[in-house]
Amino acid sequence: MDEAKKNNSNRINNLIAVIIFFIMAIVMVMPLIRTRKIAVGIDWWFHSSRIEQIYRNLKAGVSFTYIATSTFGKTGAGSFLFYPDAFMYIWALLRFVCSPVTAYYVWVGIIFFMTLMISYLCMQKYAHRPLRSFIFAILYTVAPYHLYLSPVNWALGEFVAYAFLPLAFLGIYEVLIGDVHQWYVLTCGVGLIFYCHILSVFLTCEIIVAFLICRVIKGKGMEFERWIALIKAGIVTLILALPIIIPLITDFFGKGLTGTYSGVRIVQQLGTIMTDSIGNIATNGSIGLVLLLVILTGWKWVDQKTPEMSMYIASVVLLILASSVFPWESFNHTPLTIMQLPVRYLSYSIFFAAIVGSQGIVKILDKHFTFTRVRIPVLVMIILAVVGTMSYFGSILSMTTKLQNSQVNKPLILNKLKPDQHQVLMNKIVTNENYEDQFAYWGATGTADYFPTTVLDHGHFFDYTVLQPQQALTRDKPLNDLLLRKAYINGKSLVVDPVAGPNRLTYGIEVHHQSKVNLPVICYVHTTLKVNGQRVTPQLSSRGTVELNLAPGSYQIEVGYQPSKAYFIGLGIALIAWLLLFVRIVFHRKNQQSSNPHAKVLNSNY
Repeated sequence: MDEAKKNNSNRINNLIAVIIFFIMAIVMVMPLIRTRKIAVGIDWWFHSSRIEQIYRNLKAGVSFTYIATSTFGKTGAGSFLFYPDAFMYIWALLRFVCSPVTAYYVWVGIIFFMTLMISYLCMQKYAHRPLRSFIFAILYTVAPYHLYLSPVNWALGEFVAYAFLPLAFLGIYEVLIGDVHQWYVLTCGVGLIFYCHILSVFLTCEIIVAFLICRVIKGKGMEFERWIALIKAGIVTLILALPIIIPLITDFFGKGLTGTYSGVRIVQQLGTIMTDSIGNIATNGSIGLVLLLVILTGWKWVDQKTPEMSMYIASVVLLILASSVFPWESFNHTPLTIMQLPVRYLSYSIFFAAIVGSQGIVKILDKHFTFTRVRIPVLVMIILAVVGTMSYFGSILSMTTKLQNSQVNKPLILNKLKPDQHQVLMNKIVTNENYEDQFAYWGATGTADYFPTTVLDHGHFFDYTVLQPQQALTRDKPLNDLLLRKAYINGKSLVVDPVAGPNRLTYGIEVHHQSKVNLPVICYVHTTLKVNGQRVTPQLSSRGTVELNLAPGSYQIEVGYQPSKAYFIGLGIALIAWLLLFVRIVFHRKNQQSSNPHAKVLNSNY
């Protein structure tokens, strides 16, 4: 086949993949959209509250959200400062054109499509075989643990980060083994993960370091050029992540704030992982039947002389790390516990098992079905897509049944709370009609994240919201007072309800004596304060909130947040770096194609 035909074949292959993946994404979310319901639980409230705040701020014409003013109990929580939200803006923008429930499911569909396309293109770059790339994309995207992250559960930061893992590991492959000049792939992959989920960055880097050590030991060293490329990739990645890193440095680390809960929680038994995987159900301990078979049998058929053997070993080791087989209790006070949930290693085990599995399935197809090597086996791709979609619906069957069965979900429909009612949001059904009512609840996770440690008398809020949710409402009086918006004027409590605006809360306060006023809004390093329009330096109270002294009179007090100059400088540098990186990629591809006319031609044989 001449070069022109090969190029045309490659374009057709990619076009077919795009069309099929787009249809798959629509088919995967359409039945969920039609239910007009979301079955919510532990992590949902935290993320939906963030999206709601971003949406309201965008509606008011403000692009950047720093603190919570309409949600999170109007406490000024900095969940937007310390937890990446770049891809959440897509969801928030969808709220302008879709109902709340539809917006969420459309966003999930977009992430599904993005995951399918990125995994397909990364495997195509690695293996140069479109059919294998297609199989890998299906295996990786419809893996039950991925579906557990969303739409079954709401670990949404990890869910989006999952889409970029193939990019990060293609990058480290290029740096350690492949074309060292494509170090920018590693930078893009890890940089994008930074914008999704910081814990996933740590886990990804942890595994990258393990591969680096193995590469050095196995190869008895590594070429100087590859070390330089690795260093360049690391430095540029940090530059790209400056908007995420700087607020953590200026306002979080060493500032007496709580983070997400620490230590190892919820360690899955290996037997549970096996059972859930055999059932192919979307749980936090399921890699799916096909990938489980790959892990159980791969040692017999994976070629030991190929990188796939290293990936197979990685998939097995990471599966063990995700389970109780690894003695996590002995490491509970080490940096390893930063991942909180060992099952997070399943994302990586799935990734490597899907690479190996895609190779095995292609070998079977090549051996027994010669028609898979025709130029455009659309039928084969459609069959694989249908099988993958059926697997997807089988995995989430429990959730869809719950949403569609009115007899089951009717008692779970979320009720609007009375003004004096307080309840942790757990196991409820949210609809378009009651969507905004959920924000009067407290979340099982995220409610006290990035709050002052001084309001927590009994450890992290999560420690007892899940097992004893009602105790969460009364156990920590300082936290309870803050969430109930209790101000203190000369030590006497007063419930205040501020007017919420984008990144600001306005309180109307009247005092008859010289008074010390302690407001129920968190005081960060860059919190701002205006009293009757005049800028005042906020004081930090003993409970970590804004405090000020007032003479007798009536006051309009505005508490807001203004990021440091370093943040805006870092944001500008990061934007320029992304632009330069894009230009670098374009020029590299052009130079590569001009120096080697066949470089852009992928093997068109399936």
